[in-house]
Amino acid sequence: MFIAYGFPKVYRSDFGSQEEWIYVCQDLDYVVAVSASAAQVWSSGLHRVRLSEVTRSESDIAENGPNSCAFWCSNKSMLAVLTSSHVLHIYATYMLEETLLPGSATLAQDVNQVDLYLRNAVQLDSRAVALSGDNRVILVGCEDGSVAALAWSGKVRNVASLISPEVPSPYASRMSSRSSGLGQGLRESASRDRERLPGVDSVASVHSDTQQCSGSMIKPFMDAGATPPVADIHYCERSRALALVLADGSAALCSGIGDAGPLDGLSLSHWLVAPPERHATCARIGWVPQLVAVGCSDGDVALFRLHRLHSAASAPAGPLGCGGVASGQQPVRVLSLEPWGHRLEQTGGVAAVEWAPDGRALAVGHARRGITVWSPS
Repeated sequence: MFIAYGFPKVYRSDFGSQEEWIYVCQDLDYVVAVSASAAQVWSSGLHRVRLSEVTRSESDIAENGPNSCAFWCSNKSMLAVLTSSHVLHIYATYMLEETLLPGSATLAQDVNQVDLYLRNAVQLDSRAVALSGDNRVILVGCEDGSVAALAWSGKVRNVASLISPEVPSPYASRMSSRSSGLGQGLRESASRDRERLPGVDSVASVHSDTQQCSGSMIKPFMDAGATPPVADIHYCERSRALALVLADGSAALCSGIGDAGPLDGLSLSHWLVAPPERHATCARIGWVPQLVAVGCSDGDVALFRLHRLHSAASAPAGPLGCGGVASGQQPVRVLSLEPWGHRLEQTGGVAAVEWAPDGRALAVGHARRGITVWSPS
């Protein structure tokens, strides 16, 4: 059983309530917070002391746009921040030998001073919208549905189109010839789209009641042939899996990353969520519990197995002849606040989910108000 509990810690900044905070991450050493105009590093644990801060100038924000998303790499103690104008800022940290409070008799004497500084800035060619990665690369999700891998020096190393209308996905036998003709048009349109830089206007709307399938995998049908933009990505280094959330509300799990290079061998494993049954907003992979937490627009969090059961592929065919699940993999558990008396109108949809390092707790942030921490008992 999962129950909600917890008391929040307060970190007071100098920006007030007007500043929009877009990213917060905590590891064993630091708490990293990124707002629309600044990045801060705080000490983790009991002290809650601000160690370093980088604030962007007004001219820089006017030229490159405010910060839109970020990713903190604990192993490298480096921070990647993406602006609304698709400029990637890479920050590094330098630990000074001096302690924060030299000669102090408190536990704070063990906290070293930290310097956060801008190491590199890269103007991305594609329209980037989401960040993830590991200690080797920064993974950037783009509006054309592709994922790019950049070294922490800022050099682009690889670009992969993980989900494309050109991927052979035969329709069920009972699909009409008109649908098959549209599918051919999707592939031709996708070939033309690759010749120009995809933008927001080229993103296709999603046909909610028509889907294409391949084996036991189900992909939402796309009218105009363009893959929806990437809304959220999360890469789990230990499982070598990538959770991908698209702007149409679908969520997929990609696996097969090899050691030869970034995104090497990465391919679509299976679909987790597909509209209209659920609309995904974010996803996080939990290595310890072997679960994938997918936040949804209805305020619920669906938990899926990290590795698909072989029996699912041999399940009786469903309405589309795709393994019996017409709108994604069935979750092992759905976490909802409705039994606790909290309605969607109060909390809003799920904006963020994050697993605890030991995998025994899941933090859920809601779009309108409220943070929930779920723990098995």
